[in-house]
Amino acid sequence: MLAGVVWLAVPTADAPALAPTIFAPEPEPAVVPVAPEPAPPAPLAVTPPKPLPAPPTSPTVAPPRTRPTPARAAHGRLLVNLVPWAEASVDGRTLGRTPLTVELAPGKHTLELQNPDLGQRRTRAITITRGADTHVTDW
Repeated sequence: MLAGVVWLAVPTADAPALAPTIFAPEPEPAVVPVAPEPAPPAPLAVTPPKPLPAPPTSPTVAPPRTRPTPARAAHGRLLVNLVPWAEASVDGRTLGRTPLTVELAPGKHTLELQNPDLGQRRTRAITITRGADTHVTDW
């Protein structure tokens, strides 16, 4: 619509002339452009993962033995731990300086202990039992 001025004049004998009247059109409501709503995203194509290849087969490994072997079961152990130290030998065979652990055949044996620094020497009889430990902790 156009805005403008309209003059209305109505002549009459007893009415004075009228002042002009301004008519303004009603403002039109504001139109705010609205962006269209975006379309929902297209679904993603998901490819399931490929299964992992089977692990290579290995030969069956036997578990470690928990029982002593027959040769070991036929022996016993001698454990010598002395203070002060000693050089040890059994049946004339030198074993070394204590502390020490050796496997011996079951039965009676002669244990010799010697500490040359202190001048100590001791010989004693010991008995080894099959599959068992024999401890010597004193002179």
